[in-house]
Amino acid sequence: MAGRATTKKTASAKTADTAATTATTDDTFDRDAEIQKLAKENSDLKKAMQSILSKLEKMDCENEANVKRGVLKKESVDNSESQEHTYVEIDPLKPIKLISLTSGGLTLRTDAKGRGRNVRFTKFGQSRFVPYQDLQNIMTVDRTFIEQGYVYICDKNVVHNNYLDDDYQKFLSQEKIENILSFPTEEITKMIQNTTAAIQDTIIDLIVRKINNSEYVDMNKVTAIGNACETPCDIMQIAMSRK
Repeated sequence: MAGRATTKKTASAKTADTAATTATTDDTFDRDAEIQKLAKENSDLKKAMQSILSKLEKMDCENEANVKRGVLKKESVDNSESQEHTYVEIDPLKPIKLISLTSGGLTLRTDAKGRGRNVRFTKFGQSRFVPYQDLQNIMTVDRTFIEQGYVYICDKNVVHNNYLDDDYQKFLSQEKIENILSFPTEEITKMIQNTTAAIQDTIIDLIVRKINNSEYVDMNKVTAIGNACETPCDIMQIAMSRK
């Protein structure tokens, strides 16, 4: 009887050991699977972070490039404006030469109410010297005459200081006006089209005088000038009406 009991106890112990071993194996398998899962997730997370960092780095580079372009553009604009608007110091008492580019009389005023100085021109090509401070007053009162080219300012610094550069691109010099008929017809047409109405009127008046003084003129060029004016006209007809 005693021997059979021992045998039963041994069998029970073996069964328990087997169950414990199975449980241990299962636990080990579960931990390994969990570790592998975590490792994969960690790897995926690293890849995602690397992708994000790469994108951020690319954006930073693009932003830096844009900033640099913006700075360069701003510097370019600032430099351009600086060059365009550089002010040149001019003595207020410096005499500035003015030449009349109109064939008629012209009076420039330093005061709108007539209490200042008047500068009078009576014919084309007449010159006057005016103190710079007076010329500045004239440009305040009668700036239109300056911008349209009724008179020519013979000082590039004065022109630049008073923002007249663009206007002066349209003007013809006294010499060109006087000798307009000596240029080729095509060039004459371009000069007339690109200049101001005031200078066009002066050229017409000078040609009319030549015609009425029986001076030789090339009528083909005269016709081209009349057609190229802002208000096209028949210069020969004008000359006939002034006889």
